Amino acid sequence: MVYGPFNARDARAVEVRFWLWRQIEPTYDKAWFVFSNDGRTFYGWWWDGTARWEEKRFDLTSRLAGDDSVWVGWMFESDGSVHYEGPWVDDILIRKYVPGTVTVRGSLSYADRNNNPAPARFTRVYLVDQDPGGSDDVLATTVTDGSGIFYFPAILNWDEDGTESNPENRRLDLYFVFEADHNDSPLSRRRVTDFSG
Repeated sequence: MVYGPFNARDARAVEVRFWLWRQIEPTYDKAWFVFSNDGRTFYGWWWDGTARWEEKRFDLTSRLAGDDSVWVGWMFESDGSVHYEGPWVDDILIRKYVPGTVTVRGSLSYADRNNNPAPARFTRVYLVDQDPGGSDDVLATTVTDGSGIFYFPAILNWDEDGTESNPENRRLDLYFVFEADHNDSPLSRRRVTDFSG
């Protein structure tokens, strides 16, 4: 049983899950899960012997993500001399994760000497992805315009150096830092994590 081709060019993660039950002759018979980039040459894993329902999970990101022609399949190989019940496969899930984009924009203002709101003009703004351990990544830099407005172009919402195995948890953890004058000391920097206001 082979499925494909499907396109994983835009995928940041590729995963296959299924349940396998087997009662096959050890050593001589094999239940295979395979994958391919061309539909002709397949690679994979095999099992023999007897086992009740087991969930099998395969992260194929390093092998299939970015490829536009992918196949997956399940195969039974037997020598034909001894006959057992065989393998069964159920609840197959083939998933590719394609993250969306995120756009960050806003405006900065401050209270002037008369306690009136004034736009923070020509203020440098850094867009940063927070990483565990404090090695945060600066993703982009911009400067506010004459009205205090800043805008970062859309970026892929995917943490390249994230360590989460679940692709749903590999999103960016964004905050921005602004400084009143890029020649000021580090004390002039302010970190903003509350985007609600």
